[in-house]
Amino acid sequence: MEISKIKKGLRLIFVDFFGLVIGILNGFFLPMVFSIDGYALFKTFSLYVTYTAVFSFGLSNGIYVLYGGKETAEIDISKTKAYYLFLMKLQVFVSGIMFVLSYFAFKDSALIFFSLIIMPLQLIDFFRLYYRALGEFDKYSFLQAILVVLELLNTLFIVLYAKSQNPDLFIYIKILNHFVVAALFSALFLGRNKFIKTVRLKCRDYYTIMKPGIILLIADIMVVLIFSLDRWFVKSLFNTEDFAFYSFAVSILSLFMVFISSVTNIFYSSISKRLEEHKYIRKLKNYVLIISSFFPICYFILQYLVKAYLAKYVESLDVLWIFMLTLPFISVINVLYINLYKASKNIKVYLKRIVIILAFSFIFNITAYIIVGTISALAWATFIVFVIWYFCSSKDFQAAGTSWREVIYLSVLLVSFILLKEVKLNLFLTIFLLIIVLVINVLIFYKKNFLDILGVFRINRDN
Repeated sequence: MEISKIKKGLRLIFVDFFGLVIGILNGFFLPMVFSIDGYALFKTFSLYVTYTAVFSFGLSNGIYVLYGGKETAEIDISKTKAYYLFLMKLQVFVSGIMFVLSYFAFKDSALIFFSLIIMPLQLIDFFRLYYRALGEFDKYSFLQAILVVLELLNTLFIVLYAKSQNPDLFIYIKILNHFVVAALFSALFLGRNKFIKTVRLKCRDYYTIMKPGIILLIADIMVVLIFSLDRWFVKSLFNTEDFAFYSFAVSILSLFMVFISSVTNIFYSSISKRLEEHKYIRKLKNYVLIISSFFPICYFILQYLVKAYLAKYVESLDVLWIFMLTLPFISVINVLYINLYKASKNIKVYLKRIVIILAFSFIFNITAYIIVGTISALAWATFIVFVIWYFCSSKDFQAAGTSWREVIYLSVLLVSFILLKEVKLNLFLTIFLLIIVLVINVLIFYKKNFLDILGVFRINRDN
């Protein structure tokens, strides 16, 4: 990866790290301000929002696949403008239909909020995918930075000034912020290219870009469903308090997903250009696995904070603990496997794999509910699904296949965390012992890669 892109990627990681801090504020302070019912409403709205991508009907995803690994100079801007303006008109229509249905037919507050945020989110998502595909991390990080700052201002206003137990005002401001950002980037994009004539496209032109995008979109929506299926079970089969507790644990997991997504975005363009370099792919997998192995340590810090400042959500800790164990698997899946499917254009293989994993997810979740019937059981079902996903996907890529060294490393990792959690030592001793055990584990199985990471992630160096 070029030095300039590494620097831009690090800038993006910094922006997303700041977003992580905002997420921590939201994760801890919003539950303190909102009532449990109010927090459940907010998390229901957030759950709906994860599915907004479906309304692009594959157009933005098609751009992502088509432009992946290319340089800006290789792009036909006149067509890109046409695609974007078509998407804008499409979202006006979709948002209007959804608002009418949610307000008059369903009469669901969370769905009404959802209908209002569809359009700005879709426009912002277009720019996200466009910049990520081209590796333009400076523009992507600028977009993310604005969203993060507006989110911070919204949170501070609600927590320090409004202090309303009802989340409606927070959601309205959130929607307004997304409209502002969508309008800003639309103006910048169209203004920068105002002298480039927008080409007139026919239906088959849109079909050509949307066809591969639809397949990718379906696969991505299924990925979202895999990540959220357990929450749908909890929302449908358990009471409001259980859903709030479970959603709180998910919101903490989402903080780590911000960082993981940031790294995923950085490497897509590079992976697209270096698919045949097996050493690069293998080293990237090892680096991601090593770094994410240390993530679960944060559980013990979070446990202390929840018990000290959010006692009413202490029941969520059992679920949170299980989620933290999934992070090494989730990290490799997102940063490596999903990027490899998309970069190699193996979208149909990706879709087939996701359908299988989704089926496993449904079977394990319903089995966990019938046999055990607790939210912790659903969390364990989700953990098993991610483990299956991790090993199944490795079979599709020779360069990223699973070795016995990897299996033993992960087994030692999981056993170490479980044992030290059960021993119940004080916070500092637990963290100290975990770090010692993890470092020894890494040095035994991935010493060279670990030293590379300590040497500032020199991924281009030969083995």
